[in-house]
Amino acid sequence: MEPEAQAYVDSFHNLWEQARQALKDLPPQALNWTPLPRDTNSAAVVVTHMCGSAALGVYQALTGVDVRRQRDAEFRASAQTAADLLAVVDRIEAQCREALEGATTNALAEAFAPPGRDPLSRRGWVQRSLTHLGTHVGHLQLTRQLWEARS
Repeated sequence: MEPEAQAYVDSFHNLWEQARQALKDLPPQALNWTPLPRDTNSAAVVVTHMCGSAALGVYQALTGVDVRRQRDAEFRASAQTAADLLAVVDRIEAQCREALEGATTNALAEAFAPPGRDPLSRRGWVQRSLTHLGTHVGHLQLTRQLWEARS
């Protein structure tokens, strides 16, 4: 694997592990709970959205395989168990790793534009996805903390 791609794999893995820790042992009622009545998302929504985003920005950007992302539906997601969400995290991390394992420096420099979006280098999509994932892992951690601190 190219050193740049390995660095991305390692960085993504670190974030996925943080997401797993935030989900670990959460009871079912916590997964669909929102900290505020408006303008916040449940753990299920955050995980579904960050996985959809990574699938597009890494897997689809690098392989060209249409992941058929339905972004609006991500914000209506719910989950029955933490294991359900962890399975999605595991699947998306594996897909992203697979795509990155085959990524060359030249391929990362190529342009990619999903339908309705402006072109950006494949590297740019991976970097954007990494930043986006980090932001949402923070949201997930805060949601867990608020769940645990509620009165």
